Amino acid sequence: MVVRVSVVDADAAAGLVQRLLREVDVEDVNFDQGRLQVQIDLERNPDEAIVKVLNLLEDWLGVGGREPTNVEIDDHRYVLGAAS
Repeated sequence: MVVRVSVVDADAAAGLVQRLLREVDVEDVNFDQGRLQVQIDLERNPDEAIVKVLNLLEDWLGVGGREPTNVEIDDHRYVLGAAS
């Protein structure tokens, strides 16, 4: 399973990548600067990992006061905002 998260710049991507690597068991995380997207590969336990990733994204958006962002999960697009 592949999750792509739109970010506003490389600084936002760096912070998100660090949190993902620290808090979620992901196969691979990288930043596509041309598309301004963080790509997260969830090969191990994808059902469990996607829940953790989505919860982390909601927290990351809220703590940073960020606007809702586009999230693609295996080519299905969603808009994710901070949990209230």
